[in-house]
Amino acid sequence: MAAALATGSQAMAQTAREAELEARLNQLEAAVSALRSELTQARAEQQTSTQVAQKADSRVAALEAKPASEGFKVGATTFKLGGFVKVVGSATRYDDGTVPGGSLGKEFYLPQQIPVGGQSSRDIIGHARQTRLAFSTSTPLGGKEIKSVVEFDFALAAAPLGAQRATNPYTPTFRRGFISYGNWLVGQEWTTFQNPAHFPETTDFVGPMDGAIFVRQMILQYRQPLSADWSLYLAAENPQTETITTTSAALGDNDSDRMPDLVAKLAYKGKAGEMHVAGLYR
Repeated sequence: MAAALATGSQAMAQTAREAELEARLNQLEAAVSALRSELTQARAEQQTSTQVAQKADSRVAALEAKPASEGFKVGATTFKLGGFVKVVGSATRYDDGTVPGGSLGKEFYLPQQIPVGGQSSRDIIGHARQTRLAFSTSTPLGGKEIKSVVEFDFALAAAPLGAQRATNPYTPTFRRGFISYGNWLVGQEWTTFQNPAHFPETTDFVGPMDGAIFVRQMILQYRQPLSADWSLYLAAENPQTETITTTSAALGDNDSDRMPDLVAKLAYKGKAGEMHVAGLYR
């Protein structure tokens, strides 16, 4: 009996230890399981943050690669300011006469102001009158854009005689100012009869004018693209007829036209170059 009691007590003691060990093992397994869950969550969060960082980096790279937009916006309208500063210096020699002081022939090559008759002369002149200022807007409207352009320079401004001695007070002169919407354009622009691209890039903006067309005036123009290379232009423009008499070489403005100039032009612009064929009814 004593032996049996001793054996039973030992068995009970072992059972209690096993139960305690099992409880500790369960706690340990729970802790390990919790650590695994936390580790898995940490890895997932790290992967998510890495993906977010990669997306952010790609968006930053895309923004950096995207060219910066020109101008500034107020509401839906984009405003742009432009222009350039141009400095010109020229030396001229005339074999048969002198160009009057203060005339545009001093600063441009103007065929009608070449002096004929008299003694030879030379002059040197420098100016920055061809400096240009431009202002433009663009506003979305009805699936298209309504645009406007205003442009000034100082090239044709009259200055008092002797102005070059001190301040050179040339005033701004109006070059171009128009509104365009779709295929329509109204305002002051190069005449439809002219191709502005035919003037070569020269120091003298007017350049070789002999036999060339050079007119900016009020126009109402419609342009219809016919293909990728061909376009048809129709326009009504400000008329101005000048006459010359047999007794005077000066051109006279009549201001007596009774209807606008009507212009039609077929223009080609492609890989082979440009070609304009135009007609004018006055």
